[in-house]
Amino acid sequence: MARSALREVHYRLAPPPAHKPAQLSLILSRAAPTATIETTVTHLDDEGDVWRTLTVRGDPDAIAAAATAFAGYTGPHLVEKEVMGATARRLILWYKYRPELVRGTSHTRLAFRLLGRDTVITDRARGGELEIQVLGRGGPKMQEFLREVKKASRELGFRMLYLGPPRDDRTLRLTPAEEETLRLAAALGYYAVPRRSGVREVAEKGGLSASAAGYRLRQAERKLVASFLE
Repeated sequence: MARSALREVHYRLAPPPAHKPAQLSLILSRAAPTATIETTVTHLDDEGDVWRTLTVRGDPDAIAAAATAFAGYTGPHLVEKEVMGATARRLILWYKYRPELVRGTSHTRLAFRLLGRDTVITDRARGGELEIQVLGRGGPKMQEFLREVKKASRELGFRMLYLGPPRDDRTLRLTPAEEETLRLAAALGYYAVPRRSGVREVAEKGGLSASAAGYRLRQAERKLVASFLE
């Protein structure tokens, strides 16, 4: 795809608590609200099945809850699933499914059908909300994709975050580790006035060295400031 023909779509789904999600990222996020779940790879194979790889990051309790939810994840759409890696603070999950059998409208199937197999689809869930980012061809098909997504997401708290040329925001995006440490620091009162904790307290609670905690906080603060000023 020529870069000039690309468009980036970024939107958020915030379904009400009573809603039963079909998306695995949301299911895991409901089970482990403090964890960050990211889909890093989405692939459509020649048989029409979708392969996805997810990374789950969080504290040991959140990781255990996500692992339990993944173990119980099933349905007529699911072909295979596997835990590819696991530590106390991280899971790497892989699964394959038939999108036409997904309950409701599969945004992934819709994107591949309307925008082409080379469309890039990623998502990120935390606290029961899901952000989906699609990079694909612009034009009438992109507009049709958005119309269909909005229509299918009326009860899911759909909110458009960005639509336009692709943004190269990798240098401004917080890594999961930076976000985890930033959230921990905020919870401990590191950013309160007057400050209620220091880097050493954040490091101790996060299982880090003081230098690692300080580095993560500085990087996160730098990116947030740069993004705000931009």
